[in-house]
Amino acid sequence: MNNPKIVITKQDGIDQLVDPVGEGVLYLEPTGIHQINEVSDFITHKDDKVKYHIHDHGYELFVMTKGSVEAILGGKRCVANVGDMMLIKPYTPHAFRYREDGTVWQELIQQLSLFENERSIARILINCPDKLDDPEFMRLYQSRDGRIDYPEIPVMDTDLVNPAELPGFMCKEDYYKQFCIPGITCTLKYPRWELDGIKEIWEFAAEEGVSVNWGNQYHDSELFVVRKGSVKVEVQGFEPLTAYAEDIIHIPNYTTHRITSLESGTVLHDFNCRHNLFLLMEELSINKRENPGILNGDYFKDLLRRFDCPITEISYPAGGFSFSI
Repeated sequence: MNNPKIVITKQDGIDQLVDPVGEGVLYLEPTGIHQINEVSDFITHKDDKVKYHIHDHGYELFVMTKGSVEAILGGKRCVANVGDMMLIKPYTPHAFRYREDGTVWQELIQQLSLFENERSIARILINCPDKLDDPEFMRLYQSRDGRIDYPEIPVMDTDLVNPAELPGFMCKEDYYKQFCIPGITCTLKYPRWELDGIKEIWEFAAEEGVSVNWGNQYHDSELFVVRKGSVKVEVQGFEPLTAYAEDIIHIPNYTTHRITSLESGTVLHDFNCRHNLFLLMEELSINKRENPGILNGDYFKDLLRRFDCPITEISYPAGGFSFSI
C-alpha cells in the first residue's frame, strides 16, 4: 500500500498545466462517491477573464491567497481580496476578472472534477487549438462537463456592491457562527446545508501548545490548510511532521492523529468536517449556559459519540485545563 503524503507544500504539486486564463497546480485528486477534496492553486495574469457561466452540478470553493479579483456571482459584482472565500453552488452564474499579475486562489472542489476539465482544455490547445474559436465545438465541450457560457451578458459593467450581497461570498472576517472553548476559537464559515449536506467548513484559531487528538479511527479523511503559524502533526504510522503557513494537511481515513499548535494565533481551515460539529457545538454551548453541572467526562463521551466526532482529547500546556475521554 502506498503511503500518502501527509503535509503537502507548494512544491508538492502532482500535476501542472497552462490554459488560456492562467496556470493550475494540482495537489490532491478528488476522492469518494461525492468527488470531494480536489485541491489546486490557480495563478492568473492581470486583466484575464473567465466568461459568465454556470455548472449544472458541483460545488466550487475559492479562497484568495494572493492578489485580488473582480467576482461576479449571481449578477452582482465585488472585489475579492486575500482571505476572502467564494462558495459557488450549481446553477450560480459567475465570472471573474483578475486585477493583478500573479493572483492566486486555492480551489477546493466537490462533486466536480475541475482539474480534469482543465486537462481537457490543455489537450485541445495542443492537439486542435483552432477548435477554441469554433463556437459549436466549444458548446459541445462545455455541455459534456455541465457548463454553459453566457459571453453575451456584459456582467463586467455592473455596479460594485457590498460583498455581503453576493451569494456564497464570505469576507475574511465574516462567518456563520462562532464558538469558543479553552484555547481554541471555532468559527463556522460554511454550514452543512450550503454544501449539499456533505460536510462543513471551519476555521480554528489556537493558542500555543493546544493539542487535539483524533484518537478514534474515522471513516473519512481530514483536510486542513494552515493559514497562519505552524503545527506539529503526528499521524499513526508516520514520523512527526511540522506544517507551516499555506501547507496542506491530508490525513487518510481510519488513521489516528494529533495536531498541536506551535505558535499563539495559529489558524487552520478545516475543509472536510464530515461529522456534525455545528450541532455538537450548539448543544455544548447551550448546556454550558443552562446546565453546567452535567459537563463531566460521561457527558462529553456521550456528546462526541452521538455526533460521530473522532476527537478523544484536547490538552493544554502544563498547568492548564485538559479534556480526555
